[in-house]
Amino acid sequence: MVRATQSQMQPYGVAVLAVGLAMLLMRLLNSWVTMSHSPFLMFFGAVMVSAWYGGMGAGLFATFLSALLSTYFIDSPSHGLAFSLSNSLRLSVFVLEGILISGLCETLLTTNRQLQVSVRKLRESEERYRRVLDTAYEGIWTVDAQGQINYVNQRIAEILGYTMQNMLARPMFDFMDEEAQSEANHYLERQQQGIKEQYDFRFRHQDGSSVWAIVSTSPICSETGEFQGAIAMITDVSERKRAEESLREQAATLQNQQSWLESVLNFLPSPLLLIEPGTARVTFANQAADQMAGGEFPKNKPSEEYHTVYYCTDAKGERIPDDQMPGVRVARGEQLKGFEMDWHTPEGIRSLIIFADTLSPMYGHPPTCVLVFQDISERKRVEQALELRLQQQAIVAQLSQRALSGIELSTLIDEVPILVAQSLDVEYCKVLELLPDGKALLLRSGVGWHPGLVGHATVGSETHSQAGYTLLSSQPVIVEDLRKETRFNGPPLLHEHQVISGMSVIIHGQNRPFGVFGVHTTRKQKFSQNDINFLQAVANVLAIAIERKRAEEAMRESQELFERFMSHAPVVAFIKDEQGRFLYVNSLLERTWNRPLADWLGKTDFDLFPAEQAQQWRDNDTAVLAGDKAVQLLETSVNQDRVQSWLSFKFPFIDASGRRFLAGMSLDISDRKRLEDELRQSEAKFRRLFDANIVGIIFSDFSGKILEANDAFLEMVGYTREDLHAGRVCWDTMTPSEYKPLDELAIAELRTSGVCTAFEKEYIRQDGSRVPVLLIGALLEGEPEQAVSFILDLSDRKQALAELRESESRFRNMADTAPVLIWMSGTDKLCNYFNQPWLDFTGRTMEQEFGNGWAEGVHPDDYQRCLNTYMNAFDARQSFRMDYRLRRFDGEYRWVLDTGIPRFTPDGGFLGYIGSCIDISDRVLAEEEVVKLNHSLEQRVKERTAQLEAANQELESFSYSVSHDLRAPLRHINGFVDLLQKQAATTLDERSLRYLSIITETTKQAGKLVDDLLSFSRMGRTEMRYIKVNMTLLIQEVKRDIEQDICGRNITWQIEDLPQVYGDPSMLRLVVHNLIDNAVKYTAKRDRAEIKIGSTETEDEFVFFVRDNGVGFDMRYVHKLFGVFQRLHSFQEFEGTGIGLANVKRIIDRHKGRTWAESVVKKGASFYFSLPKLNNKI
Repeated sequence: MVRATQSQMQPYGVAVLAVGLAMLLMRLLNSWVTMSHSPFLMFFGAVMVSAWYGGMGAGLFATFLSALLSTYFIDSPSHGLAFSLSNSLRLSVFVLEGILISGLCETLLTTNRQLQVSVRKLRESEERYRRVLDTAYEGIWTVDAQGQINYVNQRIAEILGYTMQNMLARPMFDFMDEEAQSEANHYLERQQQGIKEQYDFRFRHQDGSSVWAIVSTSPICSETGEFQGAIAMITDVSERKRAEESLREQAATLQNQQSWLESVLNFLPSPLLLIEPGTARVTFANQAADQMAGGEFPKNKPSEEYHTVYYCTDAKGERIPDDQMPGVRVARGEQLKGFEMDWHTPEGIRSLIIFADTLSPMYGHPPTCVLVFQDISERKRVEQALELRLQQQAIVAQLSQRALSGIELSTLIDEVPILVAQSLDVEYCKVLELLPDGKALLLRSGVGWHPGLVGHATVGSETHSQAGYTLLSSQPVIVEDLRKETRFNGPPLLHEHQVISGMSVIIHGQNRPFGVFGVHTTRKQKFSQNDINFLQAVANVLAIAIERKRAEEAMRESQELFERFMSHAPVVAFIKDEQGRFLYVNSLLERTWNRPLADWLGKTDFDLFPAEQAQQWRDNDTAVLAGDKAVQLLETSVNQDRVQSWLSFKFPFIDASGRRFLAGMSLDISDRKRLEDELRQSEAKFRRLFDANIVGIIFSDFSGKILEANDAFLEMVGYTREDLHAGRVCWDTMTPSEYKPLDELAIAELRTSGVCTAFEKEYIRQDGSRVPVLLIGALLEGEPEQAVSFILDLSDRKQALAELRESESRFRNMADTAPVLIWMSGTDKLCNYFNQPWLDFTGRTMEQEFGNGWAEGVHPDDYQRCLNTYMNAFDARQSFRMDYRLRRFDGEYRWVLDTGIPRFTPDGGFLGYIGSCIDISDRVLAEEEVVKLNHSLEQRVKERTAQLEAANQELESFSYSVSHDLRAPLRHINGFVDLLQKQAATTLDERSLRYLSIITETTKQAGKLVDDLLSFSRMGRTEMRYIKVNMTLLIQEVKRDIEQDICGRNITWQIEDLPQVYGDPSMLRLVVHNLIDNAVKYTAKRDRAEIKIGSTETEDEFVFFVRDNGVGFDMRYVHKLFGVFQRLHSFQEFEGTGIGLANVKRIIDRHKGRTWAESVVKKGASFYFSLPKLNNKI
């Protein structure tokens, strides 16, 4: 049967009422209606009222009801046919108009309801987004046109160290210093012009410190365009600022890239998604999320559809399963705090940190999951780029030091490809040497190439090869895809190795390039300008090393020539008379001018050389003879169209006859001149290394002045180039006093040998802090008081070494003070460390125990077993435990328990074993004694068990006898007292009657005491029956039983839903009955008693409690509560035998539970008992 509700029938009732009123008005105004010929006029109003109130149905009902009434009550049935047709037409028009009015009203009502729903949802949405703003990661505030703050969220208050209330209605300038206020005014003026912008800004924290932030502002304008204020989103980047400062200190070469780094580290406000719980459908994505997705973020689609377009990987690069995606996880109710992942989209990969939580439902809006993303892609890329750049700088510095240390050139050339290939993560690296004919380049060294190619393979120097093109273009060459390269097509060496991408640079030489340095990879890779700079820096180091090697070889040849001169006249030597005639020339002079000795003797310079040249030499000879002293001078000559330079040493001498002669020795220094030119060019290359800022380089004198320094050194000590030019940068004032002796030793070494050994020291930076450095120096040629020094910042290394030393010291202190014997072994299975307790135990030295020496103390019977256990565990890299006998220093063998575990490096490399031994001799002896005692104890237990069984039987007999023997007298006393009360009630006075009442009550109490004692005695022997017990039903049953005896009491019961437990139902009923009965009893003096019964739960048990607001008890006597006959209140105050709580404790003990109580005097008491969770065991 269909039944209509009152709310459904109400619109139709209104329709009936409206039509009835219209009918009544039509009857009252019948004459006017007849005159107006409008019988439906009032009914139109009834239809409109009904449709407006009840909608389409009520309007149609009113329409047809009006038509029916007008037909039978308004129109006269006596009218003719024509008149009836006219009425029918009017009736039809009225019905159509009624339907139309009803439809219009229905539409209007529907629109009104939708508008109300939309307004409500808009308010809920506004509240939701306000909550999102209040919980956003970025700080947000709004200001009016004068800069007065009218809204802040919690985050901006935390950033600036204020509360939200302290910031509201204050000028925003209160949170800035004077310099920042002028900037803020400028930005406020731009916002008044309608400009949206983002910039770095410095705020002032409540404690006075500076807070750097990225501020994104947007103006707030009225509908007429009038500026009303601005909203700002503020992201705290103080840590980033400090990180940037640290990066500038560690990498001076990145100074020119500072603006680029700042733009990379600046990020937009965080993307935000709203997700529907359960389905993980995206219901809202803000503009930042759309930008992050590379377009409009897809919404209202199943989560699995997203994963076909977007997927995520974790920190290991492994794809995150669909059911573990952040949106799915938060839709399941999880909370994400700082979850990091890589997001793969068609636009690329973004590294994100995600914060997610679920907003509770409010104002009728369902729960909503919020995901906030922080894009750290740029930061990761910058960190990776910086790490790679620092690694590359370290490689260049390492190679520079190796080159300056005098390493063999071939060794250096072999090391370079390995380091560069590892740094750039490429498979191939090569050093090509341009052969003397210039037509080909030899694969001098490399990594990754097929065996046998290095040292033998050649590459053409023409433009068809990448190396040849590099040489001819004199510019670095980058190849992104060799398969599509149009500048050259080879060489075959690259195609044979499936090379796709690569780059190459020239290794410059003095007169011609030494060759080409290049890297290649089989994958398509885009190399950056930093990679080119790194490759060119390494090539420059190679070029310097090669030029230095060549210069060294030239100097070595010159040295060998000098040595031969000393033994075989390696200089041109001659003797002339006063007229300039040659009296003697050595063989070298003959060979130099290709003239035999006979052509020289008796001839002058004018006879042998051109006049101009001869005159120069003659003038010099005359000056020497006139000065009568040795002279050193520089002379030149032209020999075979080649200008030669000579260093001549001429001196006069007189023979025994008194004749004067001129002796001279001239050294051909043409090669030296050429070498000096080469050294000048090498110095220019060194200048390039100086300006590269790979390591700190300074030119200084021994007085303490720094004549020149590169940017790396200035950044290291915190000074500027203006400070250097002003003379404020001096190495002696920057050197702490304790390092002065090291500087003096280095200066002395420089003066004696020209170079100083590398040593460590510290410099005092401009801000007063110290920076540890490694310094090596060399004396400048021709400047005995000036030197060049190479300085490396050791801050990171020092910190790592300090931490390592501290860790090692802690380990050794801990090991030497540990109450166990500790040993360590290496990868060769030999022991290399024993702690002091081990040495004290064995009485041997560390040297005696090293290797396998420790095994000499192992008992012969245990040695092989001990050795096999150790070897097997070592080979399997597994932990082991073994016991054996070890000889103590007094010769006694003691049992020890040895435990060993393998040691590994953080990256999994095996280091050996570490183990510990404890002396278990006493335990072994105790175990043997325990075995003996167990045998005797088993026999004693059997005997004791038999005695207890006999005692129990006697106790049961005694209990029964006591029960029977005590009850009979009590029944007799009670019976005779009843008879006496009945027979002598009229003759006894009131006092005697009271005595009889006392006797009666006492015998009853005694009887109850006997019953309780018997029950208590039997409770310990009754067999328990474990079943599942519904504690809620049990409590309700006991409550109903007790309520029958307490009629008239005002008791408020609070009984929670209790869990089901396993136990004996009859025993648990007795427990509950005693506790609730006590609660009722001890609240009897309260006008309104309150009794609460509930439970809590732990991992192992259920805890139940009965709490009341009764008289309570003193906690000093809580230990007496659960004892037999123990009562804390007199019988006159509250009746009882003192057995009930003892029975409770015995029952709960048999259930393996606990009982306890808490109370405050006159404020009630709480009694607790626990039952273990036995459902897995029953």
